[in-house]
Amino acid sequence: MKRVRAYSACALLLAVAISGCAASSAGTPAAHSPEVLLFEAARGWPVMGTVLELRVTAADKATAANLADRAQQLVAHWDDVLTTWRNDGQLYRFNQRAGEGPQLIGHDLATALASMLRLSGNTDGAFDPAVGPLVDYWREQPGLAAPAAAGPEVRIASALELNGDRASLLANSALDAGGIGKGLALDAAVDLLLSLGARGAWLNLGGSSQAAFGSDSRGRPWRVAVAALDATTVHGSVLLDGRSLSTSRSRPAGDPAGSIIDPRSQRPVTEPRIATVLAADGATAEAWSTALVVLGRMGVQAARDAGVEVVFEDPAGVVVTRGFPLERQRAESQDSAAPLGR
Repeated sequence: MKRVRAYSACALLLAVAISGCAASSAGTPAAHSPEVLLFEAARGWPVMGTVLELRVTAADKATAANLADRAQQLVAHWDDVLTTWRNDGQLYRFNQRAGEGPQLIGHDLATALASMLRLSGNTDGAFDPAVGPLVDYWREQPGLAAPAAAGPEVRIASALELNGDRASLLANSALDAGGIGKGLALDAAVDLLLSLGARGAWLNLGGSSQAAFGSDSRGRPWRVAVAALDATTVHGSVLLDGRSLSTSRSRPAGDPAGSIIDPRSQRPVTEPRIATVLAADGATAEAWSTALVVLGRMGVQAARDAGVEVVFEDPAGVVVTRGFPLERQRAESQDSAAPLGR
């Protein structure tokens, strides 16, 4: 996980406005049909190196507030599991034992490691949490040459061995959950809210990872912005009807947020690229948005074949896969590779 850092207030406010979340203040009822009244509770909290914004609707004020609190607490728990910035984090402690053989780990960390292995394989290694040491290297020493050619310790498939609740890392390895952790946390929170009977919810971690289901307190589905390379504009918006959205962008070496590392070159991706992925779950969306920044537009078809939809932008223009339900800001060609926002 990354340190708490400043986030774009404009982007956050835009997402709120588009999604219709300004409908009512916490606990204020708003009719979404003649028969049903929904109450909405809202929370905002610094967590996972960013800000969690959460809105939950339920049949009464107390239930909405309780559900919002429960979801907030669960996201905080996943931060405790996956942080590598605090020495009490479960992943931090696991990394510290690299080279010491099998370690007993908690259920949630085991679940996270299994997801890392699966999604790294699905993206052919373009998403690889074992680049943790390289993320730190390029953040702290942006002006230096690339490190010596790395061995199997920077590939999760060879660095990590997972057997149930026991796992081991090769010496000199370290895992970084920055390309999947927020998605895992939102997936857990969505599952909790659904199991407890929430009528709807929108969860947003810094604008880069979002999930929603049901409706807001006015009965409207949750609509969010799709970011562009130009941070002052957006490509349009999309309805999050039970799906998750993740946006990743390339950042230069030395960026406090950490760069996206190409595991093949061991260097930060420096070409301007931004990828937004719509998927059935947050972990998949986040892993693929990271992978697409690494792969570039050549990876879009692989993402589509994996069952996710994409808006990808680089200096050559924008690619929108045909299954991405983008409501554009202005009239554009409906061709899947039509230039947009150049």
